[in-house]
Amino acid sequence: NIVVKASPDGSVVRLKEVAEVTNGFSDVDVATRLNGTTAVSITAYKVADEDAIEIASMVRAYAAGRMGEELDLTARERLAAMSSRGGEAPSRRIAAYEAGLARAGTPPPGELIMSNDLSRFIAGRLDLLTRNALWGGVLVFATLLLMLNVRVALWVTAGLVISILGTLAFMHFAGITLNLLTMFGLIIVLGLLVDDAIVVAENISARHEAGEPAQAAAVAGTKIVAWPVVATVLTTIFAFSALALIEGQIGDLLAVLPMVVMVALGVSLIESLFVLPSHMSHSLASADRAKPGRVGRFMRRLDSRRAHIIQNVIVPRYLRVLRLCLRHRYLALVSTIAVLLVSVGMVVGGRVSFTFLGEQDAETVMVDLQMPVGTPFSATDRVVGQIEEAIASQGDVIKSAFAIVGGRTNTDGADSLSSAATAQIWVDLEEAANREITSDEVIESIRDELGVLTGIKSLRLTPLHGGPEGPDLNYTVASSRPSRIFPVVDEVQQLLKTYEGVRDISNDANAGQRELRITLLPGAREMGFTTAGVARQVRGFVFGLEPHTFAATDEDVDVRVMIDRETRRSIGAIEALHIFTPDGRPVPLTEVARLEDSESYATIRRLERRRVVNITADVMQGKNAEEINAAILPELKSIEAANPGVNIILRGRQKEVSDSLATLPAGILGACALIYVVLAWLFNSYTQPLVVLCAVPFAAIGMIWGHFLLGFDLTLLSLIGFIALTGVVVNDALIFIEFYNHKRHEGVDVIESALEAGRARFRAIMLTTTTTVLGLTPLLAEQSFQAAFLKPMAVTITGGLVSATAIVLLVTPCLLVIGRDVRLVLGTLWRGRVPEGDEASGLFDPVA
Repeated sequence: NIVVKASPDGSVVRLKEVAEVTNGFSDVDVATRLNGTTAVSITAYKVADEDAIEIASMVRAYAAGRMGEELDLTARERLAAMSSRGGEAPSRRIAAYEAGLARAGTPPPGELIMSNDLSRFIAGRLDLLTRNALWGGVLVFATLLLMLNVRVALWVTAGLVISILGTLAFMHFAGITLNLLTMFGLIIVLGLLVDDAIVVAENISARHEAGEPAQAAAVAGTKIVAWPVVATVLTTIFAFSALALIEGQIGDLLAVLPMVVMVALGVSLIESLFVLPSHMSHSLASADRAKPGRVGRFMRRLDSRRAHIIQNVIVPRYLRVLRLCLRHRYLALVSTIAVLLVSVGMVVGGRVSFTFLGEQDAETVMVDLQMPVGTPFSATDRVVGQIEEAIASQGDVIKSAFAIVGGRTNTDGADSLSSAATAQIWVDLEEAANREITSDEVIESIRDELGVLTGIKSLRLTPLHGGPEGPDLNYTVASSRPSRIFPVVDEVQQLLKTYEGVRDISNDANAGQRELRITLLPGAREMGFTTAGVARQVRGFVFGLEPHTFAATDEDVDVRVMIDRETRRSIGAIEALHIFTPDGRPVPLTEVARLEDSESYATIRRLERRRVVNITADVMQGKNAEEINAAILPELKSIEAANPGVNIILRGRQKEVSDSLATLPAGILGACALIYVVLAWLFNSYTQPLVVLCAVPFAAIGMIWGHFLLGFDLTLLSLIGFIALTGVVVNDALIFIEFYNHKRHEGVDVIESALEAGRARFRAIMLTTTTTVLGLTPLLAEQSFQAAFLKPMAVTITGGLVSATAIVLLVTPCLLVIGRDVRLVLGTLWRGRVPEGDEASGLFDPVA
């Protein structure tokens, strides 16, 4: 009823007389389907510090209430319901269920289905790590019972519990959440936390068994090992702190891990030096006063039997092997170096491959379809229908497939894209434990079912692992002269096609749709026309005008005035268009402007003010993306050299690998430098810290062979685990050399000092290694696909510790004696005479 024209005679023309007024929706082509049926989706994201698992449980509870279904209460909720008093607020989950139940009387016009619940990854991994942490703790305690006195084992285990609780308290106040990495950090330190407690408790127990009163043994035993224990904790902390130097997304991901480990070790150090000795003193004194009953007599016999096996069976055999190694110390050292070189050769030769994060199974597959720019919605929808049919043909292995035609979204909800040429499908697979094929095999089966799709720009099927995602290969061609870019892009894409296993090669230089360019003719400006003014009038003709927005119920509604659809879509109508001068005179558009049919780019991308085109490709299952990238790089350098002014830059996954690996050496060197300073202070020597650090590279033997024997590829997490392993390896060598120095200060011969150090520290070194390895063993035995991400790091630490322990117990003593040999030889050359006495014993006699 709006009056659009009034005559002097009083007659009026209303809007409804010259136009059709309708209430509709904005002209956007988007369709969503679940399992091929039309659907509308609602996605819930957590915000800020909210608990993702709790938010997901609330959504599920609301959906159950909305559909009038029963809610399965947890044991905690049942207990709270039985003990709750009137007026107390229910849990957030129950409140969400009640909110849904309140609307159950008006059910939705269709079925309400939950899909793409990504919180299950978090819940599954936390459950996995909690379960493995408990089993690891049980194995650590069982080991302590087998190797130590029962009282010692109990108090050491109590210290472990106190350290974990203290760490959790710190995490709470520091705002650090329980997640994949922090939980894994706690599993790693399960074995480490008992190391210093073992050393302190064992020394106190040994002095008490030698006849010292309980309190005196506690004080003196703690005092002797206090500084070595402090040094072991510091070296481990310094080793883990090197992870903070790693850059890229992986560095951001792992930033919290060293913090958790450092806090746990700090709490453990305080407990072992100040709390444990007090408990040991009272416990040993109580044992001295108590009359042994049946249990006491049994435990004494058990302790006696255990001590007999360790001291009279295991240790003598170890000492025989150690004495043999000391006699042939140069052969032992050379043999160890040879094994290290063979192990490294297995990696260089490809026997043990390196991949960025390794191949993992997944329970969600994301399908991204990109059609050429300008493709109509109907054509995109037709291709999506073919993909949906291929997905549905996979049978029971598929739980659901949610398709978005005309748009796409990200897992974090940060960005979304609307385009008729874009589509995305989220495919939920059955749980990995309930299917016989992997997600990669499902993807290959879908591809085989699809065959070759014509008329598409790119199609990517990628499993969603929960780590850094993106194409396997990603390169950017950059130049300040755009004309030079596209020949290089074509050359790089042809190069990628020559490599077996590389597929889905595409670039983002989208050619734009045809466009009608309008340029003002000479003289148009004299009539009052401007480029902006003409553009507004033509846009109003083609797209419409939005002169008003009014407030409707719960939303603002735009009013758009448009010419009818057929006229708007006619090029002839545009060419016949009349536009108005500033004073209101109509003028044919072709008299004031030139119209040209042309084509442009849909997108223009720049990096540091230079035009760029990104080239992406995926690598099929069974092929190593890192090896392909390493082979391609020299050829890319040749292409770059042949095209001056054009640069080919690593992006995406390749950049992540490059950034992370580039900072790893700095992290290792930084950790070794800090460890060297601590050891030099402890030993008061500049050479003995080098002997300790020699055990670190030898730990690579166990790391490489562990991956080889268990069938794992080396990953970035394997290398990061090696940094963490550095501190643990140093601890074992430190314990050995500290006792060796005590014997040397007492005037004992070099070789005998090495043998006595081995005799005294064999049990402590084996315990520290065994507890750490057993703490991670449940994770290694885990079959869940959730554990695949962390297993390479666990393999590195366990395998490296096994080899490093053998090195510390057998090769480190040889290095100490070889160091003595070198000093004596240099002294002989300097003084011109052969030294005499005990110092020279065994120097020139290989069987000494």
